[in-house]
Amino acid sequence: MTERQLTLKEKYVLLAYHPETGRPLTQYLPFGLAGAVLLELADMERITLKGTRIMLNDATSCSDPVLDVVVKEIAKARSTKKVPAWINRFVRFRFRRLLKTMVLEEMIAKRVMKKEEARMLFFFRYYRYLPYETRKRNDLIKNIRDKVLRNQDVEKDVLFLIALVGATFMERRVFERSERKLARKKIKEISSENGMATIANETMKAVKSAIVASIVAATVATSAASSASSH
Repeated sequence: MTERQLTLKEKYVLLAYHPETGRPLTQYLPFGLAGAVLLELADMERITLKGTRIMLNDATSCSDPVLDVVVKEIAKARSTKKVPAWINRFVRFRFRRLLKTMVLEEMIAKRVMKKEEARMLFFFRYYRYLPYETRKRNDLIKNIRDKVLRNQDVEKDVLFLIALVGATFMERRVFERSERKLARKKIKEISSENGMATIANETMKAVKSAIVASIVAATVATSAASSASSH
C-alpha cells in the first residue's frame, strides 16, 4: 500500500496521543488542533490576516472534510473576526469533538491510527487511539529534537509542530528534563522566525491565550465551589 501523506493536524494528533495507552498526552489537544487547522488553511492561502483579523480568500472545497467544516464556519460569519475568536470557537464542545473525531477517522482510514475499545473498572467503556506502528511518530519527535537542540534544517510542518508543542505545553513529552529550559527558549525563537511568521505568531498567541483563559476559568469555578461548600 502506498503511504499517504499526513497533514499538519494529523501529525499533531499523532504526537498528542500516548503510543501505548492510546490516551491524549495533553488536555489542550483541541487548542493545538484548532491552531493546526488554521495554519493549514493559511499555508494553502485560503485565509490571510488583515491586521489581526482573518480574511477568507477562497470558500470552495479544500478536498479535506475537516478544513471544509472550518471554512464553512468562517464563510458564514457576519463579520471578520480576530484569530483568538476563531480559536475559541473551534475549542467549544461541538467543534472540539467534531474536529477531533473527523481527524482520527481520517487517520484510521490511512492506517496511521487504530481504534480499540477498553473498559475502566469493568463497567465504563472508552476508546483508545494507538499508532499502527511508531516509526512515523518517532520520526516526528526526532525531527523536532534535531531542530530545537541541534538547529538542523527541517520541513515547514516540523517548524509548525514545534510551535504547537510549545503552545500546548507538550515539551516534557518530547524533551528530557535537563533539556527543557533550553528547549522552551529555542521553541520561542523558532515560533517567531518561521516562514509564515505573522499568521503563525498570531495563531500561537491565540492558542496560548485561550489555554490560559481556560485554566483561569477552571480555577475560579473550583474556588467558587469550594467557597460555597464551606458555608
